[in-house]
Amino acid sequence: MLQNPFTYSFGIKPKEYIRNPQEDIILDNFSYRDPTERAYMITGIRGAGKTVMLADISEKLGERDDWIVVDLNPSRDLLQSLGAQLYELPFMKRFFVDAKIDLSLFGFGVSVEKGTEIFNIESAIEKLIEAVQKEEKKLLVTIDEAAPNKDMQVFCLTFQRLIRKRLPVYMLLTGLYHNIHNLKNMDGCTFLQRVPFIVLEPLDVSAIAVRYKRIFSLPKEEAVALARLTNGYAFAFQVLGKLYFDKAETESMDDILFVYESELITYSYNKIWSELSEKDKVVVKGMAYLCQDRPVERKELMEKIGFSSAMMNRYQARLREKGILDTSGAGHGKYAFILPRFQNFVLDYHADD
Repeated sequence: MLQNPFTYSFGIKPKEYIRNPQEDIILDNFSYRDPTERAYMITGIRGAGKTVMLADISEKLGERDDWIVVDLNPSRDLLQSLGAQLYELPFMKRFFVDAKIDLSLFGFGVSVEKGTEIFNIESAIEKLIEAVQKEEKKLLVTIDEAAPNKDMQVFCLTFQRLIRKRLPVYMLLTGLYHNIHNLKNMDGCTFLQRVPFIVLEPLDVSAIAVRYKRIFSLPKEEAVALARLTNGYAFAFQVLGKLYFDKAETESMDDILFVYESELITYSYNKIWSELSEKDKVVVKGMAYLCQDRPVERKELMEKIGFSSAMMNRYQARLREKGILDTSGAGHGKYAFILPRFQNFVLDYHADD
């Protein structure tokens, strides 16, 4: 029995993984001897593939001799966690013994007789990264689901300090749009406003069709029709693939699509809806009412929900950045939903909210 190559377990890189072209932007930069960008922030809607992209980049860089990759848990003390993981590197103890630097105060490191004691965690981190530099390596710190809190603020301030000292430290953050936006505006984190900001785009539908055609041995036309049902949404690619693999021989396509829509709602759309503001929901519901297998005219939507042009500009930008609204592919002055079957979800479960 063949194993199903699709999965929608959170954060697990599936066997059938379509790499987003935006990932190449990061990998190409980090392939240079002296990368021009020190950090990237990746955002996108839930299920867009942020965590899987982060894992894939970490895996590829971790395989290179000149990179060390450290993943930090955003709910922990970031500096302490970074220091502990760096100290576990094979060459690190030798460096501190030879340099007679004592880091025992922080719970890692051996006491060095007549050594220089370090009393500040930031200074300790600096010494640890100096050891990385001496080994002619670069350090990438990754933080998944970064959020605006005190630990993140302290870490950003330390990161800036390390860059000023020309140490080989780099950072990759992922997070939902509102978290990344708020993080950039925290005191001490304003340098993040100059960091490349990558909003994950939908996967290429033709790439999805190629995978479905090969895996399911489908005619080209059927594979394309199946792929179009995903709208390029990475999570939908996995969900529909998994269901079709398991059920195509025993159930009708209508039954598969019923479960498909239910899974999208349970594992993604309910949470996405809960994170929308009340005004966001007004726009989305207006879209759902008007969107009858066609893009919605901006003017028509404004009349429906009673928004001024300025207010519409604000909320269309919010919903576009959150990965819900397509304001370009639908045509000039028109809107469409990016997420597959999201209109059904809104009308079926939130029309009377």
